Amino acid sequence: MSTPPRRTPVQGMLRELVVVGSVGLVVFTAAGAAIGGSDGALSALVGSALAYAVLLIGLLSISLVVRDAPTSMAGAYLVYLGQLIVLTAALLAVRDAPWLQGTVASATAILQTLALQVAQIHGYVRSRHVLYPEGGRA
Repeated sequence: MSTPPRRTPVQGMLRELVVVGSVGLVVFTAAGAAIGGSDGALSALVGSALAYAVLLIGLLSISLVVRDAPTSMAGAYLVYLGQLIVLTAALLAVRDAPWLQGTVASATAILQTLALQVAQIHGYVRSRHVLYPEGGRA
């Protein structure tokens, strides 16, 4: 008799991230357009899209890390730290573009990151997963 595959919270976190990230792209781009015209909209789109892409790729890589339960939290932390480093490096790489309004791009990247973190936490809390898979077998 085989055991069913262990459930992870990644599916719920991914669902929340995709919904909130997509809405954030639209909302932050509209806000950037209202603040700075077309350059503001493009800057807001770049900032929020960078944050969205980095956190989405990071969450997908977390799904590889959580397969091994004892190291999952440490691995998830390292992935999160890597996400922040990559996002910062990406924003620094495009900061000198003449069409980019740095304040708008940075602000939307920060706001999108915060919104996506809240979405991931919400998806994690709402998901049903076993905290201690070996604990109930007495």
